[in-house]
Amino acid sequence: MDGPEAGVTRRRRVLLGAAAALCLALAVVAVLAARDAGAWRDAIRAGDLADLTRTTGKAPTWHADETAPFGVGRRLLGVDDDLAYRRAIARFQLAHTGIPSFDTGLEGTDLRVEAEAALARVIRAEHDRRRASAAENLLGVLAVLDANQADGSTSVDRAVLEFQAAIRLDPANEQAKSNLELLYHLSAPPSSLRGSQRKSGNTHSGASALPAGKGY
Repeated sequence: MDGPEAGVTRRRRVLLGAAAALCLALAVVAVLAARDAGAWRDAIRAGDLADLTRTTGKAPTWHADETAPFGVGRRLLGVDDDLAYRRAIARFQLAHTGIPSFDTGLEGTDLRVEAEAALARVIRAEHDRRRASAAENLLGVLAVLDANQADGSTSVDRAVLEFQAAIRLDPANEQAKSNLELLYHLSAPPSSLRGSQRKSGNTHSGASALPAGKGY
């Protein structure tokens, strides 16, 4: 018959076996995560290059095939914020082509809604105030495009708030300042000083005289 000591020995063997299996599993996950981390670095570089050189209306995916469970490699790199920002910018570029017939058409409007949602998610989650400010500025640009639709006055007010929020997040965001100045100028009543300057064609030169959002 087995005594108490034999029972303890069996339990000890079971525990040691389980610990060894766990260590082996963790080692495998670590190897897979390291492989995924390298794949994500390559995917981000390739996606950035494709975004810079693309000539079509299709944005890069910035996607890597992961082998480790639960996206461990991606999480270790901490690239989720970077990916969300890149994808939101790409959506903005697709929605803001500078071609009025497209940007205000049905397809352009759908793309603009998607871009606005992506930028809003970035702003909520982004810890980098400069990038959050850049996203706010782009939201303001899209709101200016919305102003060409039926809800013009509401969209202009929203654009003003977006540009102001961008400046609060990053006081050095000159693009947001220029866009806000231009929007104030273009939306001023004809009887105001800004309105009379607009009517006479007396505007500032330089960045503030560019169409809203250009050069972002």
